[in-house]
Amino acid sequence: MSRVVRTCVALAACASLTACGVQEQDRARLVPSAEIPPGLLPSAAASTRPRAAEVTLYVVDRGRLVPQRAPAERADAEGALLVLLTHDTLGAGRSAVPAATEIRAVRVQGGVLTADLSEPFGLVRGPDQLVAVAQVVWTVTEFPDVDRVLLRVEGEPLDLPVGGGAVSGDPVGRADYRVVGPADEAG
Repeated sequence: MSRVVRTCVALAACASLTACGVQEQDRARLVPSAEIPPGLLPSAAASTRPRAAEVTLYVVDRGRLVPQRAPAERADAEGALLVLLTHDTLGAGRSAVPAATEIRAVRVQGGVLTADLSEPFGLVRGPDQLVAVAQVVWTVTEFPDVDRVLLRVEGEPLDLPVGGGAVSGDPVGRADYRVVGPADEAG
């Protein structure tokens, strides 16, 4: 193919792309679905993307934990913990868990979930510390493979506040937080 013919083909291709509305861009952009021709959109039935799961989070309302459903990528204790730490809207409740808290590691073994969290979690003091730990404990013990919790901060064991002003270095469970637990389960 001669150089002139190749140039003509290239120019024709550019002209046809310009004519159909395709413009050159220096980076990718999100195209609103309203701008995508209907034949190019996948149908709801053809979608293979898994639907998001739902988990129960425990948020704080008037000093007590309140269950609230929230979407999650995974319906397991680690997935619920991740949603608790990153959930922006908590309905009528609030969270005593600092927003900047991140999960460093999670392991479930023998019914005990051990979570290593980032430093902001370890900086919570006073009544909010008890409530923050209670939120984590109640949220992750929604799952049948978890009945007790051990928390670490930046790899170091965290003495967990329990009812009556005591602290524990042992795994804790829901019974340790009944004082702030949901009203229908308080004892």
